[in-house]
Amino acid sequence: MAGYTETERLEEIELELKLEELSKTYCGDPLYLVELKEFIASLDETDKVIIYLKSQGYSSLEVGNELGLTKRRINQRLERIRKLIEDWVG
Repeated sequence: MAGYTETERLEEIELELKLEELSKTYCGDPLYLVELKEFIASLDETDKVIIYLKSQGYSSLEVGNELGLTKRRINQRLERIRKLIEDWVG
């Protein structure tokens, strides 16, 4: 997890903030939890693993190495996930 570039660190923080937005909008609404579970379930297994590993502090390069994907491909998938979250949060 060493050797983060500034861009990688900023991307990680941005993803964490987006995920934090999801949890902040919860407000005790049980329907929200159902929808959140549906959103997460709608992601493919690779995206779920990427989110999990990034939330554990792994860099995009490390995640890519673990999954057999390039750092660039991981970042592309993260960008797509960010857009999905933005659409979902509204």
